[in-house]
Amino acid sequence: VHYVNEAGTKETGIDAGGLFKEFWTDLCAIAFDPNYALFQVTEDARNCMFPSPMSASAHGGDHIVLFEFLGRILGKALYEGITIQPRFAHFFLSFLKGDYNYLHMLADLSTIDQQLYNNLV
Repeated sequence: VHYVNEAGTKETGIDAGGLFKEFWTDLCAIAFDPNYALFQVTEDARNCMFPSPMSASAHGGDHIVLFEFLGRILGKALYEGITIQPRFAHFFLSFLKGDYNYLHMLADLSTIDQQLYNNLV
C-alpha cells in the first residue's frame, strides 16, 4: 500500500504497525460509516453493525465487490492481530460462522427493528 498526497508524491505511513494498519484505519472510517450505506447500526444500545439491505441501491452492482474487498481486508487484519474497529451484531457473526440458531430469530429482530419486534410480541 502506497499513500499519495495531494501533490502527487508518495508518503510514508505511520510506523505504528505498518502501512496496512494505517490503511485499515482509513478504510474503516469510510466503509463502516452508516452514511456510506454498506452497513447499518442496530437500534439497541450496543450499536452493532450488520450489512445494510439498502447497499445495492446505494452502490449498484458494485456492493458485492465492496463486501468481498472488505472481507479480505478484514481477514488480513484479523490474521495480523490488528484490532478491528466495528462491532458486528451477534446474528451477523453467527451467520458468518455458519452456526446461526433460527430459534433466536425473534430475539435478534429486537436489535434490528424494536418497533416491529414489539408489534409481533
